[in-house]
Amino acid sequence: MAPTLAWEAWRSAGHMDHLGSNCTRVERHCDSHTCFSRASACAVRRLSAGSPADCRGCHGAYVLAAVQIGIGAEARPSFWATACVPEVCVDWQVRALLRTQLPEHGASSALVGVPRRVASCREVAEAPLEAPRPTAEPPPLKSAADDAKAESTAVCVYGQDERLDSVALHSLWSHVVAPFRAAVFVHVDVARGAPNGRSADVLALLEALLRPARASAERTPSDTDLLREAQGNTSTAAWANVVRSTEAIQKRLHDFYQIDRCFRLLEAEEESRGRRFVSVMGARLDLLWLAPPPLHVMRGRGIWVPDGQDWGGFNDRWAVLDRGSANTWFGRWRGVLRGFLPAELQMIPPETFQEWDFEAFPPLNAELLVGRFLDASGRCPRLQRVLSTAAMRCCRGGACVLNGQAVKCSAHGFRSANEAEDAHSVVSRLAGGWAWSSDETRWRLQLVPDPLDIMPGSGPRTSASGRSVRRFCCRLPQSRSHRFASCAGYRSCFRGDIATYHRACLGGLLGISLAPPPWRPSGRPSCWWTGHTLDTRLCLIP
Repeated sequence: MAPTLAWEAWRSAGHMDHLGSNCTRVERHCDSHTCFSRASACAVRRLSAGSPADCRGCHGAYVLAAVQIGIGAEARPSFWATACVPEVCVDWQVRALLRTQLPEHGASSALVGVPRRVASCREVAEAPLEAPRPTAEPPPLKSAADDAKAESTAVCVYGQDERLDSVALHSLWSHVVAPFRAAVFVHVDVARGAPNGRSADVLALLEALLRPARASAERTPSDTDLLREAQGNTSTAAWANVVRSTEAIQKRLHDFYQIDRCFRLLEAEEESRGRRFVSVMGARLDLLWLAPPPLHVMRGRGIWVPDGQDWGGFNDRWAVLDRGSANTWFGRWRGVLRGFLPAELQMIPPETFQEWDFEAFPPLNAELLVGRFLDASGRCPRLQRVLSTAAMRCCRGGACVLNGQAVKCSAHGFRSANEAEDAHSVVSRLAGGWAWSSDETRWRLQLVPDPLDIMPGSGPRTSASGRSVRRFCCRLPQSRSHRFASCAGYRSCFRGDIATYHRACLGGLLGISLAPPPWRPSGRPSCWWTGHTLDTRLCLIP
């Protein structure tokens, strides 16, 4: 597409109605999380300018930025993009519109250089059609003094080539790697049909953005190879039951394989330097971090899993573990090779799937498998939940395929609007004076209304022994008996991303939460809306 996309894409996007009045409502100065609030979703989408004349309504908030599509050998000439938004939001605005106009390239586009505020409309009109291609400066190298201090935290990042996102990787560097001086390890699976040299391009991008201690970019194994390796000596009948019971089993196996490849890089580094890391973080490479997670509060032995997005198990976006517990997260592929799946399928409490439609929904999804690995490890007592400051980016084309169906992403380009809203709400409170806390000052979570009060019709209506729904869903999973115990609860009770077992039954089980600033009136809940229909609030309460 010609460089005139800078004007034409904006004009044809269909979000320019009432441009002038909307521009005047935009805050001139805001933190990056402001770009992703529910209230801003519609406004930011509408604030693109269709022509130089449109900047008249912006009152100085008009910005000009150079955009690069593609990386390495696939890079196209960069062009100017313009938007009537705060400078901190321009990257999001540009990428959101590129996803609409060029869905096949939207995920691989990025700003180059620094967006600059435009003083007058004439300055925009006189900008050259093709933007210069400045060389982006890589993150600063660590000094010799830094190298002399052994990093105690390792971050293992993994995913598929098609999910590579330079903005997400930069947010990882800015909010996780740099603040905590973590050693980075990255594994990327490159598509089997990718052109020669793609792996080298991927490694170059990773080196520029993350400066990893070790990184690998390899051709992804075929589904057939992974299935054959995973089956091992399991009988055909038993393995057929595993395949039938697991949602998108090929995808699950690829996920486990990628995580294992990344962990092997970390293990090789530990062997080379002769000592182990103290804590290890695992994270998908397509997460956008809006603020640093509280790694500095995660002390001692523990397993910290982000709140929400459980889908009947545990959120699998990211986790932090003490080194002794790391195999619980990173050892899933090795567990599969040892026959974990067919064995565990026989041990899952039947209550987990009571009244479940097995034909329509295979019971074992990615999140439930995380829960089963944690149960089998015997480390459930170490589990703590933590409020998340990250959300997963959208797939290419503006929608992600889940269970064979295309699911439209949020207005901001996140896979889940609820996940983005939760992360934004946490970060906005941090910006407003709240602080991370792991002691008695931390607040717990409460869903309003209580999902257990409205569960009939969406969960188990009764149990064999006639127990109440609350006792069945909240107390039975905490049983000491292996027959009933499940530290993720039962998927038959909590099968979604908002009403989760720990939120509904255990106040979020937040080992790390937020504490309010001293000047805030005590005792008053702090709530935000969550859910597509705005009928559910998630509250922090003392």
